[in-house]
Amino acid sequence: MYFFYYVPIGIDIALRRRPYVTYFLCAISVICFLIYKYRPYGPWWDLNLLVFQPQYPTLATAITHPFLHGGYFHIIGNFVYLLVFGRPLEDRLGSFRYYLVFIVSAVAGVYIHTALTAIYSPEYLPYGII
Repeated sequence: MYFFYYVPIGIDIALRRRPYVTYFLCAISVICFLIYKYRPYGPWWDLNLLVFQPQYPTLATAITHPFLHGGYFHIIGNFVYLLVFGRPLEDRLGSFRYYLVFIVSAVAGVYIHTALTAIYSPEYLPYGII
């Protein structure tokens, strides 16, 4: 593994196939980020409905929240780790199982975050999770 100032930039594992799901997740995240950041205004267009609200949890927002990002550093940081670690993981697990691991991890993470927030700092429950 190669690091640049504690940021992983490469891994020594040779890939056997192209990581299409990893590229798809990156593309969907960029599209959602650009639309969310520079969104057109209108009554039919409200991406705030995709943000996970801990006070009103739904499975749909638990699945859509990992594709939303708060800023440029947030999305770039996620892409570094997704591209460095996601490509070998997808190669090892296969595309479908990798996508399942991604979605299940996102859903589990958001509900664990909600539970810990409710226990340790319930005053932050009204705020959404991106």
